[in-house]
Amino acid sequence: MDTEIEDVKQEIRKVEQQIIYAEEQVTQAATEAAFAYWGKKEEQLRKKEEQLRAKELLLLKADISGHASEPVAEVVKQVSLRLGCIEQTLVKQEQTLVKQEQTVVKKLEELRLQLDSSSSSMASMSDVDKGIRVSKSTVRLIMPKPLSGEEAEGLWPEDCWKNLKGLSPEKYFKELLSGLRDDASTCWKIKFTGSSPSVCGPVLKPDVLIYKRPPSAGVDPIPLTTGVILELQSGGGKYNSYFNIGKAARYGEKMLESLMGFRRSVLVGVTDLEMVQWFKVIMEDKKRFTYEVHVELNDVRGSLCALLKSSLSDLEVEVPVLSVSRVEYEPIRFLGSGATSNVLCVKDEDDREYAAKIPLHGKNLQNDYRMLTCLNDVKGVPKVLGWFDDEKSLRIHPVGERISHKSISSRWSLVPGLVDVLERAHEHGIINRDVRPDNIMIAKRELEETEMLYILDWGYAVTKKKSSCFSGGVMYASERILEQLAEGDHQVVVDERDDTEALVHTIFALRYREKHKMLRGLNRQDFDEIRRFWSVCYDEHPGWQSAWTAARSGDYVELKRELQKMVLNSCLS
Repeated sequence: MDTEIEDVKQEIRKVEQQIIYAEEQVTQAATEAAFAYWGKKEEQLRKKEEQLRAKELLLLKADISGHASEPVAEVVKQVSLRLGCIEQTLVKQEQTLVKQEQTVVKKLEELRLQLDSSSSSMASMSDVDKGIRVSKSTVRLIMPKPLSGEEAEGLWPEDCWKNLKGLSPEKYFKELLSGLRDDASTCWKIKFTGSSPSVCGPVLKPDVLIYKRPPSAGVDPIPLTTGVILELQSGGGKYNSYFNIGKAARYGEKMLESLMGFRRSVLVGVTDLEMVQWFKVIMEDKKRFTYEVHVELNDVRGSLCALLKSSLSDLEVEVPVLSVSRVEYEPIRFLGSGATSNVLCVKDEDDREYAAKIPLHGKNLQNDYRMLTCLNDVKGVPKVLGWFDDEKSLRIHPVGERISHKSISSRWSLVPGLVDVLERAHEHGIINRDVRPDNIMIAKRELEETEMLYILDWGYAVTKKKSSCFSGGVMYASERILEQLAEGDHQVVVDERDDTEALVHTIFALRYREKHKMLRGLNRQDFDEIRRFWSVCYDEHPGWQSAWTAARSGDYVELKRELQKMVLNSCLS
């Protein structure tokens, strides 16, 4: 009997310790879900403690009587059995609660990651919230010391800056610019944007830009050549309010997003022309930004003069020098970026436009050059015209517009022609391996006014029957490739059917915008999930099953016929 009583006492002590721990967890619970879990846990433990103490009391009574009478022994037995059942129930409830907590914790982690992503990119933040985040940055920005004395006077005379108090910065900035001496020795120009195209997308437009001096007059700034964005503020309130800083930060973010990794940072400022505050917007990855902030300056003129005297590298602007036979080509806009290169639109001295494909650090475009050279006579494949003088970057023609849901809507009749492009490439023994919406371009035929669709980016292309480690667009890969990847086999032999099946996936994604969004949300490493996605898509749209079947069999004629049916339906819907 003594041993049994001691066992119960030890069990009570354990429960007491568990209650203390549960109380601590309730106090420290950071979320409502965690608070509810540990609160319920504490309540269950207290009930268990009460039951154990009742059992202990019965055992003590039986012990005091000197003998375990039959009725008392029976009661103890019944209580023990009941306690056992209750304990089993508690264990099951605890296991259920643990699973629920794990689910809640996982969901909270997903929400936290989403919040981190959105707050880092600030895409869903208000300008005020964005401004608070920028202003609270503890990383201090290093700025060039404002110019003064003769050096500043020779660039921007102080008389231009007098008597500005109470005047509108937007209205009088042009007058200030008229007093700026255009020093050709500096590599920068400053411009009030006015009616010129924005460098921050179609909606956002900052007031002032400092950009790399162009080789010819009258050339507007582009994101690639812009070193500084300056927003002018006037009227009531602080010029550097959270709202104004957040708005200016959004300009910098949009510009960097448009360059897709070609540029990592841009200097942004807000000013009322009496005071100025600078900060740097830094793109850490595709949607995450950080900031460096400088203290307010009361010498706006001196600060702008210092920036105009800076070098390109001081403001982290790197514009590639592209020339052919030493004749320089001028970058006029950014076209896109990929895993191996950036692509710019450049123009020659006769204003003819070309695509300049520039390799990323450590990459080369030899495979692009070989494949495009082999396909130079294939309509629907861009023509490679050769290397620029740096012998690293390719000059390609024509320049067009990457296809989108909007632009394809009036050009469905051109879609079947993509089958011909792939068929001709396959006849040359070349498999593209990277057919996807981003690699379809609309452009005018050379020396003609009619449009056609082009298949871009042949950098991942290989010759038929060649085994290689898989590269290219996995989201649009054929079912056969996805099956191999799911089994862990990344060494694959591609053939024509992998291209034609990717083409059907591509056209389907362009036809159904919501499905395209769903596809982009899938895990790129979950190959089985991607396979299921495409299978469900074609089950839901039986008309596309025939096109998919023709693509998987490599029947170009049947595939073209089926796509023409889909095109007709798309045009009529």
